[in-house]
Amino acid sequence: MALIDLHTHRVQQDKNVHAIFNVARKGEGEIKYPCSVGLHPWYLDEIHFRSDLDWLESEIHNPSVLAIGECGLDKRCNVPWDLQMLAFENQIELAQNCKKPLIIHCVKAQQEILQMLKGFQGTFVFHGFNRSLKMAEDIIECGGCISVNAHFLSQPIGKEIALKIDRGRLFLETDDGPESIERAYLCLAEIWEESMDDVEAQMAQNARRWGFNF
Repeated sequence: MALIDLHTHRVQQDKNVHAIFNVARKGEGEIKYPCSVGLHPWYLDEIHFRSDLDWLESEIHNPSVLAIGECGLDKRCNVPWDLQMLAFENQIELAQNCKKPLIIHCVKAQQEILQMLKGFQGTFVFHGFNRSLKMAEDIIECGGCISVNAHFLSQPIGKEIALKIDRGRLFLETDDGPESIERAYLCLAEIWEESMDDVEAQMAQNARRWGFNF
């Protein structure tokens, strides 16, 4: 059974890891391995928005594309809010139409994102989750999942969340951090007081349930 890295910025070479490589911009990487494609709020600009959206629409039916994203809203970046909203709205619609999961980038905009996802009939995962138990519960109550890394799981709040939320709505990732996906699995096994095999089985079950078709 392979380990699942739901979101990473590194191309995976280990055959024992199923990873979703994030392609955030046109020309960033050839789409030939499991990946997500999306318009990241950091890289939006009004001049290229329509051509970038056309690129995204042309790529989403590629069988190597397992998800749309990362996409979402970020109140700390300098991109105009209206443009962020427009891009996110379009990507929600694309994910709905092609029936692929959404990988969500969220910085201080959780309520706005959840409001925009009302009525969305599909999977959405808040990646790089590092907030409170209440925020995790709100996401899950709205039908979503969260994805966390080893660093977060090593902190008290990460351990609390891993113990208290629905295991069926939890994923593991490396994002752009230095720690391996194996480290995240080991952290979760320690928290749950279960074997690595048990954690691997749970993550594989979650991937199947939420439409991540490796």
